[in-house]
Amino acid sequence: MAIVRSCGKPDLFITMTANPRWDEITNALLPGQTAQDRPDLVARIFQLKLQALLMLLTEKFVFGRPVGHVYVVEFQKRGLPHSHILIILHSSDKPHNPTDYNRMVCAELPDKTQFPELYETVTSCM
Repeated sequence: MAIVRSCGKPDLFITMTANPRWDEITNALLPGQTAQDRPDLVARIFQLKLQALLMLLTEKFVFGRPVGHVYVVEFQKRGLPHSHILIILHSSDKPHNPTDYNRMVCAELPDKTQFPELYETVTSCM
């Protein structure tokens, strides 16, 4: 509430979830181990990837200049971490019309023939 009072209403709500099939996790597991056997490894890799995402959002300004942000990390029942991120954008970078939103969000599957690796990633994770 204090952030909303000083910076305004949030413009973006982003969720990031750990993927037990990330190469950094699967490569570090011993034979026969699963990601659930190594919560320390999963949490460490998730934290590194979360910090990289936050850097893109708050320092590289991929969605615009933020005037405030907050995030929380929670753990799912399966033990995988996930994060909820709220971003408040500068008034000149706020989305105001459907075109602005379409620049930020895409809700369609990638073309299977043009982007086969991206298509496989999206269909296997969703």
